[in-house]
Amino acid sequence: MEFLSIIIGIIMGGFVFVIRRQINRRIRRWRFRIVIVNVTINIDKPFSNQYLKLRHTIEDTLESRKLAEVLGVGIGEKFMDLKIRCSKIKLSEIKLFISTLGIEALYKVNNINSLDLDNNERNVVSLNNRSNIKPGDIFEVKLKTPKKYFQFVLRNDDYMGGGYLIRSFNYECAMEHTPQIDDIVNSGITAYIYTWVKNGVKEGVWERVGNNPIERDFEMPYFRQTNDSLQLVKKSYNWFIWKGNINNRISIGELTDKYKNLPVVGVYPLSAIVKWIETGDTGFKDPD
Repeated sequence: MEFLSIIIGIIMGGFVFVIRRQINRRIRRWRFRIVIVNVTINIDKPFSNQYLKLRHTIEDTLESRKLAEVLGVGIGEKFMDLKIRCSKIKLSEIKLFISTLGIEALYKVNNINSLDLDNNERNVVSLNNRSNIKPGDIFEVKLKTPKKYFQFVLRNDDYMGGGYLIRSFNYECAMEHTPQIDDIVNSGITAYIYTWVKNGVKEGVWERVGNNPIERDFEMPYFRQTNDSLQLVKKSYNWFIWKGNINNRISIGELTDKYKNLPVVGVYPLSAIVKWIETGDTGFKDPD
C-alpha cells in the first residue's frame, strides 16, 4: 500500500510539473509575441519644428534601446501617429518612456502571430540593428546600374528637428564589382543634401556596406534657401545662405553666380535622393 502511494505521488508530481511547464511556456510566448502597435499622441500646440524634434526623440530612443522598430510616423494638427513593431513584454517600457516626455498617448495593439520566444527575440533585435546607423556609414543606393554610394555625415538637430546630412561621391562601378571603402571615399565628394537615412534602410532603397570615420576637421557645408515659390515668382530676391544652424542664415537678396552652385536646402524624400544620386538633380525646381 505504501509503495502504491509512492507511485501515485510520483505520477501526480510529474503531471503537475508538465502542467506548470506548459503554463509557463504559454505565458512566455504571450509576453514575447510580436505585435503591431498604433500610438496616437495628442499635442496641445500648433504645428512647429518641435513636432519634428519630438518625433526623432521618440524614434531614435525606441530603436537605440531596442524597444521597438518604428514602421511609420504621421503628423497632423495637434497629434502624432506612430506605428511600431515590438514584443509585448516591451510595451510597458515603451509606455513608461513616452509618459516621461510629459505627453498622453493612446495605444492600439494588433497581434501578428504566436511564434516561439527565440524567433521573436531575434526578430526584434535584428530589426533594430538594421536601423542603428552611425556617422561615417557608407550606403549603396539600389540602382539598376551602375553602383553608386553616399555617406551619412551627421544628424543636424538645428535643422528640421534633426535632418540627416549625407554626401555623395564621384565613385561608381559595375554591378558585379565589390569596391573597397577607401576607393569610394577617396574618389571625391560631389555634393551634400539632407534626407531621412533610416527610412531608406527600412524600405530597402539603400543598404549599409561599411563605415569610414568622418574627418575630425569636418566643416558644415553652405546651403542656399528662398522662401519664394516657383509657382508664384520666376526670380527670387529673397535668397539666404547658411551653414550648420539655419537660425544664423545670411540674407543675400538676389542669387548671384557666386552662390548658384550651392545646394538648395531641404529634407528630401527617398525618391528625390535616388534621382539625385543617379543624375545630380533632385527634380525639385526653385526660382532663379
